[in-house]
Amino acid sequence: MVKESGTAITARRNELGITQAEAAAKAGISLATWRRFEQSPGLGYRADTIRGVERALKLARKELTNLLGEEQPAIAVQTEKEKAWIAPWNELWGATNWPSISPLMACAIQVALDSGRDMVESALDDSNFDPEEWPVLAEFDSRIFIEVGENKSWYRALAKRMRHLVDAMDKGQLIDESCECFADAALFGAAVRDAIATWDDDTEAWAGVSNALPIENDGAESRTADDEDEDWDDDDDDRWDPFVDDLDDRMPYREWDCVFPEYRKTRHLLNHRPVKTWFDEPDHELEAFRDGFQYNILALELMGPPPSRPEVRVWVPEKSDEKDS
Repeated sequence: MVKESGTAITARRNELGITQAEAAAKAGISLATWRRFEQSPGLGYRADTIRGVERALKLARKELTNLLGEEQPAIAVQTEKEKAWIAPWNELWGATNWPSISPLMACAIQVALDSGRDMVESALDDSNFDPEEWPVLAEFDSRIFIEVGENKSWYRALAKRMRHLVDAMDKGQLIDESCECFADAALFGAAVRDAIATWDDDTEAWAGVSNALPIENDGAESRTADDEDEDWDDDDDDRWDPFVDDLDDRMPYREWDCVFPEYRKTRHLLNHRPVKTWFDEPDHELEAFRDGFQYNILALELMGPPPSRPEVRVWVPEKSDEKDS
């Protein structure tokens, strides 16, 4: 007989209209692991498995907790082999020339990119593929997907760019060094937003990864995600705002954040940079665009603050100082 919590997960999956195989693909886990979780969620699971289940069921951590009731999934303890990557990662990102990013923040960004890539590659051929359901892509303004339409080659190219960014982060490179086209800039910015949104889960999932900034780590012992006595668990804005400011200064494409809906500039962006050009190699167009922005109405619209309300412009002829005779 299926346990009540398992029935609740099954009911949620059926509510979404997906099979176990489809749910496993969306979660980025094997079908056997999904079936085990659905039947026995109280067993120990990897943190990324739990996050994958949340993505597949379109539930936040608190919503999954409420769904499961008393039988909460436990995060499995990492083996020494699984933790072998942590020390080199802390060393790599502890020496970065970006003073506002910690190894844990870099890990959160890379996980967002890799999860987004995996989700796109695994679900792209599904008949009900919806890019707004997946990590990273869900941050984009929906008008971008309207313009892309059914062009799956575009999404495959996007997945390749995410893989490129993931590989670059393994070398300690952020977007200022790894950016090769506008798609890279847009994807990296979206991954940062996804990392911020899941920050509480990331700090829990990656125990042992340092959250000390490079400027805090000059000969001092690194603070890690399991240092409960340390007051490092800052508010999301306090931790991420300085990095976002640095990102805006170092991003190769000034209009990188126009892909997000709250800026209300996606229409202007798509007129200037159609989606078919997002994978083009950079040329001197961008530099000319940025250098001449004070004379360019489009550049002013893209680079200025978002409008708070619709503006009505009325042309009024200048009055002459000379009186008519």
